[in-house]
Amino acid sequence: MNYYKHKGKFRNIKKKKSGDMNKTEAKFYNNILLPDKVDGKIVWIGYEKFKFRLADNTFYTPDFMVLQADGEIVFHEIKGGYILDTTGTTKFKVVCELFPFIKFRMWQYKNKDFKIIMEN
Repeated sequence: MNYYKHKGKFRNIKKKKSGDMNKTEAKFYNNILLPDKVDGKIVWIGYEKFKFRLADNTFYTPDFMVLQADGEIVFHEIKGGYILDTTGTTKFKVVCELFPFIKFRMWQYKNKDFKIIMEN
């Protein structure tokens, strides 16, 4: 069982099924990605559609793969307002180093707003 500390108490981290968005990811999809798709800036959006092999038995799956209208592919990783977990952040940094020719963005939802906190 995995736990994180929130307001001095340990909380259980519930595992989600592959392919099911959590609330923060759904909010990002509806508030950030979908309006850009309606405006024609985004051609295609895929959720957990791509997996990067970082090392033996070590993989990184970005939350969203986005094909923009200009042909550029951008991978988006979404985090909530809690303190960032070290495993996810480390894997994000490693994938950015291994694939510098691919665009990656890490977003955090905090204070009712999405902000880019890391990108290559």
